[in-house]
Amino acid sequence: MKIVKVKWQDSATYREWYQYTELDLIAHPKEIESIGYLVKETGEFIILATNVDEHSCSAITQIPRKCISNLEELK
Repeated sequence: MKIVKVKWQDSATYREWYQYTELDLIAHPKEIESIGYLVKETGEFIILATNVDEHSCSAITQIPRKCISNLEELK
């Protein structure tokens, strides 16, 4: 199974109230770097897992392909 590093744009939720004029201060996409086992990929998304065994995986992250800026296999 491939181990990969993925750079991707994440979504964010802010719970406080903000004035519309304040949105430029917080509304910046976060670029995330994730490393994990590439357990599934489709034309629409990839799934990374932190833990794997012969038949299953856990601690998974599903990342839409349109959010990915870079995907590289690690050795």
